[in-house]
Amino acid sequence: MDVDFIHTVDLAAAVRDLAGRLDHRPAPDPYRFEIASTSPIVGDHQSVKIAVYAGATEVERFSVDITRRPGVIGDVEVLRPQPVVRVDDVAELPLFVAVSLAQQVADKLCAMYETHGAAAVPSSRFRDLVDLIVISTNASDLQALAATAALDREQRRRSITIPPELPLPSYAWTAGYRKQAASISTVPQNLRTAAAAIERLAVFAGPILDGKAAGVWNPVAKRWGPR
Repeated sequence: MDVDFIHTVDLAAAVRDLAGRLDHRPAPDPYRFEIASTSPIVGDHQSVKIAVYAGATEVERFSVDITRRPGVIGDVEVLRPQPVVRVDDVAELPLFVAVSLAQQVADKLCAMYETHGAAAVPSSRFRDLVDLIVISTNASDLQALAATAALDREQRRRSITIPPELPLPSYAWTAGYRKQAASISTVPQNLRTAAAAIERLAVFAGPILDGKAAGVWNPVAKRWGPR
């Protein structure tokens, strides 16, 4: 599991803030969380490993990627996830502040086509295409207006223009996407090659990019239109 944590001050303050939040364990939750390790700071990014304990036994670890931003970009939603299995003596899950689905789509599309450094090195964030494919096969409440506005805003913020044909960012994506997609059970078998994924991306994201998307996305019919 991977979690992203955005902070508006600095990374050291973010780690302290996260550690403080981990100390608040709602009763009778049997699990406790501790920061196990932190990676070196690279630019405005740092990764933290969180250890999960049941009593004195470590049962899991996951990473939290911390990013410093002057403010949250785009809309956020307040959600209370429903547990997969309900346990009577475990408290209900807390409220989560989550980046909206429209903003996530915009962020992942821009990250795919953003280049880096003076040499304009293409992105290698293959997982972003995987996530977009998962969204395109599952999301039934993504509003075209919100997605179009978010993508326009994100392109301007990053000073990039996504190519309208939505190609693979580089040859490395053919193998990189295939490897990532194979590890995610929610990616359909017929969308586990880069060629198939890019074809689906054109149907899903092309209308957002050219401003022709309307209504909501229908993952079954694979088109934008009335609900």
